[in-house]
Amino acid sequence: MSDLRIRPLDALDDAEYAAAYDVYERADKHGRGDFATLIGATSWRHALTRPTSMRFRQAWAAWRGSTIVGVASMTMPLSDNQHLGFGAVSVDPEHRRQGIGSALLDKTEEALRRAGRRVAVFEVDHPADTADDWPGIAFATRHGYARALHEAHQVLDLPAAIDLAVPARDGYRIVSWLDRCPDEWAEGYASMMKRFTDEAPTGELDMEPTDWTVERLRETEADWATRGKRFLVSAAVSPQGDLVGYTEISVNIDDLDAFQDETLVDPAHRGHGLGLAVKAANLVSLSSELPDKRRVHTSVSPANDAMNAVNRRLGFAPVEFFDEWQRDLST
Repeated sequence: MSDLRIRPLDALDDAEYAAAYDVYERADKHGRGDFATLIGATSWRHALTRPTSMRFRQAWAAWRGSTIVGVASMTMPLSDNQHLGFGAVSVDPEHRRQGIGSALLDKTEEALRRAGRRVAVFEVDHPADTADDWPGIAFATRHGYARALHEAHQVLDLPAAIDLAVPARDGYRIVSWLDRCPDEWAEGYASMMKRFTDEAPTGELDMEPTDWTVERLRETEADWATRGKRFLVSAAVSPQGDLVGYTEISVNIDDLDAFQDETLVDPAHRGHGLGLAVKAANLVSLSSELPDKRRVHTSVSPANDAMNAVNRRLGFAPVEFFDEWQRDLST
């Protein structure tokens, strides 16, 4: 360990950033086959080098001689959840079990404490057939983290094998857009996103709801654009003209995979098949707007029977688990 050096990652240096991203990519894919959900190289670089008023990000590289053998990063929300930070640690598979991951974790936790954050959250993704000896799980447990949220990772290969023409019924209609929400729907969309953070299952995570506003939506859209991230939304509109449900798909511009993000239907408007209708419509939009994508990933609680039924109908299949692990840094 005496020859190990950890210093801030210079994401503006092309060679250094490429080496760090290579470590991150190989570490995340190791033992997981083809199902790793990576942050795109362009998207991550922009996230590290283009600050926003909503979050602060920082990354470190672990060096042995002239070789990067591990990377770590953290993200701290600035407008809400100012008590916590999200971290990630990746170690080159050929250099594991040498204390590199622990050193990077110490660096990340130290930075969170200095910033006044008392809770650290890390994600551990693992194949469905793994046990508690999976390296990420064993690492988190050994360092005092506890599993706070457990979700199934499901995938849909494209093109979808079923007919996605699922019309809205009972007087409802579906509207869709790419990247920027039309002004006429912005207020309703922001309101629904705020409701999602109020209602979405968060397990034992020590998190507070996000206060979505139109202003925050517009800043987020601008951030996505600078990071090379595309965003597709399909929303349900009631017979009265109100936006009452939505679903999202995000795509890193340098990735062949997409991610099915939030889905919510206003409880007062459930029972009309809107969850299925908006998800199907968004998959149609994805195939039309970004036809080169090969797969859609999503995560859902195993206990969410309604959403799991919708996903099965669309052709999603479970392949892994996404777990959020949490530690109180004040103890």
